[in-house]
Amino acid sequence: MEGKKPSPVMVGRQFIKKYYERLDTHPDSMHRFYQDKSSLIYGEGSSTEAAVTGLENIKQKLWERCSKNWVLNLEKGSVDAQQSKNDGVLLMVTGTLTTKGAPAEQPRQFVQSFFLAEQVTGPGGPSYFVLNDTFRIVGDSAPSAAPAAAPA
Repeated sequence: MEGKKPSPVMVGRQFIKKYYERLDTHPDSMHRFYQDKSSLIYGEGSSTEAAVTGLENIKQKLWERCSKNWVLNLEKGSVDAQQSKNDGVLLMVTGTLTTKGAPAEQPRQFVQSFFLAEQVTGPGGPSYFVLNDTFRIVGDSAPSAAPAAAPA
């Protein structure tokens, strides 16, 4: 008899914990969350970016992103999870980022979405890989100036 599947929220929490811990401690191994059929988009502001596909291209894009020495903070962010197609899990993550070693700077907002596809595994229950990943830094790269006072 097959065991009960974990809820999307449980899958999401476990995945996010592992993903962002590894991003902080072993960024060179981030590609292990993906497969050759995965795709990834990284963008800033309102720029339009094309998705990269294939494990080697994703590995390169992740390395470029990790080399920026960002610190991603989820404490003031959120994680939403829902069941999706073929027992996959759709995740939406929000948080802030700063740069390691940089002078004090205004944290920037980011949003990241993942589609975790279920993969066939042994009797331990389902496991997942990142089929789709979209990471976007929202807003300007520099804090915006205070608005000018309206004439009296």
